[in-house]
Amino acid sequence: PGLEAMLDADLLVLSMRRRALPVVQMDHLERYIRAGKPIVSIRVSTVPFQVRGKIPPGHVAWDQFGKEVLGCTYRGYDGGSRKNGCDVWILPDAADHPILKNVKPTKWHSRSWIYKQRPLAETVTPLMEGRWSEDVPIEPVAWTNTYRGGRVFYTTLGHVDDFKMEPFSQLLLGGIRWALQN
Repeated sequence: PGLEAMLDADLLVLSMRRRALPVVQMDHLERYIRAGKPIVSIRVSTVPFQVRGKIPPGHVAWDQFGKEVLGCTYRGYDGGSRKNGCDVWILPDAADHPILKNVKPTKWHSRSWIYKQRPLAETVTPLMEGRWSEDVPIEPVAWTNTYRGGRVFYTTLGHVDDFKMEPFSQLLLGGIRWALQN
């Protein structure tokens, strides 16, 4: 309820997981998203409208949201990462990106676990990577994309403890400003 506010919204900050929404609610979100307006998507929102099992009558899913809008292919996560969190860092080639302007330090430990998101779309610009162990592949943890001309920022970070950390707060704020072109 209240999603009709999307008609006049300047930015969608999305933080939800595996929900099939009633048709009227999804219509408001889809109109906003498909209009190419700015999006900041956090953590579990790689699969916000993807459900397991049967979709309730009168509800809608969007199974390819991550691939279409965020530019990623969610393939689960590693259980060890869920227990230990991960180390994340800014990619050297992305250090001058406006989103990362105030992110200090450039490497830190997060309680978030690593999502397997590759392959990324050609339209994606990776900003940060991470891993939980030297024995596992490095995965992207923050990037930009465009969808129908609109700016999209996504990060797999966003564990409740991340919000207590200055580098994550600055990353999120930078993503919001960038998406709004401020």
